[in-house]
Amino acid sequence: MLQFFNQDRSQINESWLIKEKLNVILGIRVVLLIIVHTIWWFQIYNGQYNILLLFTNLKFLTIWGLNLLHFYLIFAVIDMIYYKVKKVKFSVFWKLEHFIFQFGFSTSLTVIILFWGCVYPSLTNKYTDDSWMMFVNVCYHGIIFIIYYIEFAINNIIFRKKQFILTTIGCALYLVVNIIVTFTYGRVYPLITWVNAISYLYVLAAFIITLFHFWLAMVLYNKFKLPSIQMPFDHLSIPGSVIQLTNKDLPSDNELIKNQQKL
Repeated sequence: MLQFFNQDRSQINESWLIKEKLNVILGIRVVLLIIVHTIWWFQIYNGQYNILLLFTNLKFLTIWGLNLLHFYLIFAVIDMIYYKVKKVKFSVFWKLEHFIFQFGFSTSLTVIILFWGCVYPSLTNKYTDDSWMMFVNVCYHGIIFIIYYIEFAINNIIFRKKQFILTTIGCALYLVVNIIVTFTYGRVYPLITWVNAISYLYVLAAFIITLFHFWLAMVLYNKFKLPSIQMPFDHLSIPGSVIQLTNKDLPSDNELIKNQQKL
């Protein structure tokens, strides 16, 4: 999995939007982590408190997205604190952080559209009339999506075409879980039974939305982030030349480490 990120370098401590203000980036992520961590605990109450819901709720793609964002922010905050203390940004898990964010961000739009468009209309009154359950659903299928975009707006994580393979593998893994749970304990989602054609249409639609969201992230990165990220390296251009540096021209972490070892 890690070889998909060999062209990249750790972007956890950098921001195209908030340049050279590590404390500000760290502060924003700490606030986001507190919000996400609070929402994460909402799982244990479903009319009554049950800690086992932290595990049984893993059958929902919504909870996958919540957990991924939760773990990403935990790792990112640890990474940034480590960098502030050690002044070294080659953390041991930055590639995992990049993948976690890519997968969670890409599926977040899928969660929003399919829940409010397909799942919510079929919910019982317990989930639609109860103010607490409605609040939880808004947090799961609204606030989390917004937080993904806040993080996307400040980070420098690049989305490459070949890295969508990892997101596809993650989606396939979730589908395996969904199938196992469906045929063992009952349907995860009312409209997906895996025994009729409409189920596969919903799955196909979910995959297309995820692919679109990944593509949108690539477009936004190239249009808004990349020009700003290139600016600090403009002085490396040869006067009078038409050479332009792109993200792939920048040294990867592996190359930087090798160069450091040679010195």
